[in-house]
Amino acid sequence: MTVYNGYIPSGSQLFAGDYVTSPDGLYYGFLDTIGAYSGTPGIFLVAPGSNPTIAPVVSSCIYCSYPVTTTPSANLGGFFAQMGTDGNLVVYTSATGKDQGVVVPVSSSMTGQIPATPPYYATIQDNPSHGNDGGSFLVYQGTYPDQTNPLILDAKNIVGSMTGITLSGGASGTGIDYNFGAATVGRVLGVSSQNTPITNYTSQTQQFNVNLTLSYTDTSSFNFQVSNATGVSISSSVSVGVPGVAGTSLQFGVTSTTTISKGQTTTTSNSTTFQAGVRPNVPPGYTYDAYITGQDISFDVPYTWNGVATYQGGATARVTGTGVYHGDVTGYLHAIIYCAIAPPGAPACPSIPISDTPLAAVAEPGTAMILPVALLGAVVARRWHARRWHARSLHARR
Repeated sequence: MTVYNGYIPSGSQLFAGDYVTSPDGLYYGFLDTIGAYSGTPGIFLVAPGSNPTIAPVVSSCIYCSYPVTTTPSANLGGFFAQMGTDGNLVVYTSATGKDQGVVVPVSSSMTGQIPATPPYYATIQDNPSHGNDGGSFLVYQGTYPDQTNPLILDAKNIVGSMTGITLSGGASGTGIDYNFGAATVGRVLGVSSQNTPITNYTSQTQQFNVNLTLSYTDTSSFNFQVSNATGVSISSSVSVGVPGVAGTSLQFGVTSTTTISKGQTTTTSNSTTFQAGVRPNVPPGYTYDAYITGQDISFDVPYTWNGVATYQGGATARVTGTGVYHGDVTGYLHAIIYCAIAPPGAPACPSIPISDTPLAAVAEPGTAMILPVALLGAVVARRWHARRWHARSLHARR
């Protein structure tokens, strides 16, 4: 099976099972080699949906497909189609349905260009243009996706343009499935830090409190390519998971939910305040340094969306596509505790940290909770400066 994504190049052939998708996967075209859908074998059809596997055409539905080519004039036992170098999509018949043996042209989308000035390509449009609805079958002179050259054929779609998508299905059941294995990290910034010296002047080991408070705003967004192309609305009734980096496990996962609304791009912002701290045990006479950082990470998580599209003619069909979730999350807090000064006559301070611990961030009352975010690797033990454009507060107490 051959799938032509977005267009059929000049000279390409389509056999039984092959199909071409529209650029955003709202329609597909295929050759009905046995007449299962049109009642007549050998007609090239355009149907709503992303592909025949998830959106098979129902033969009894007059809105589910429409013919691009004419009725074949002969049948030698099988059919195949070819995008001609003269700009004409031609259906051929042969004994095997392949380009072998006796081959006879029996149907076409139009008359070939005279004189032919190749190259040409065929495509199925997603959005309304040229006075026709989305889903119309177009033939252009030139090389895909260039549409500045002449439009040779504009076959009107009787199915109608897509009017909306309701997200549903997929592995998650919500219509959004994230590929966390392909997630990528953008910038990683230190957003706040403090280095607090702690000296125990008593004769007994004492426990000291060192706290960090961090306030910021996170912004994340969905970008539905299909909606950008068509201007239609995505259903606002579907809640989907929002990716983040889960706790201190250094793994991506779904950390909260949001509702998709009004189509093209949904952006969410959360104002959050975190507070975290450490309580090191300091031996008599020693001075420890408690170093706490707050860190910010931007990341991209690719996803697949699934749903049911509605079309003007009354048809519905399953559609699918891909997108990228752009996230930016702050709140991963890390504490490194060093022995800085040893008292006279006591063992010298070790050269390695006494502890190097990710901290669980606790949201203060009345704020949205975002799970802690990790550096996705080894923590860099150096002093960060507060350098984020959002407001922050930083304080320590013992």
